[in-house]
Amino acid sequence: MELDLSVAIQCDSRYPVNRKLLRSRVLQVLTRHRLSGKVFVSVSIVGDRKMVALNKQFRNKDYAADVLSFPTYDPTQPMEDGGFAHPDEAGLVLGDTVVSYPQAVKIASQKRKFLDETIGDLVEHSLMHLLGIHHD
Repeated sequence: MELDLSVAIQCDSRYPVNRKLLRSRVLQVLTRHRLSGKVFVSVSIVGDRKMVALNKQFRNKDYAADVLSFPTYDPTQPMEDGGFAHPDEAGLVLGDTVVSYPQAVKIASQKRKFLDETIGDLVEHSLMHLLGIHHD
């Protein structure tokens, strides 16, 4: 079965990202990990103030993380029928990825990489967490 991917990208106009490139990166990652069928993931690009608030609320950390992952299902907890990624008729809702645009700018500058490539790297890192594959 082929991958039918839906990527919702939310970002403020002051945080310009190449949406086509970002969707392509998500598709590459999920295809590489052999996902198929209907898959939905959301990507939000936010400022540091929002990222600090999310990090405080969900991780009790008082700083702007570069990326946060919010899985629909917790891959560390078994589900009733034995696995973590169970698509229903609507498909698999993998979860949410939140990237701090200002942190991505800093990382891109430090690593001398293009900003869109850095945002893609952060989203890929988050997707690994959403898939239950931690590659820190």
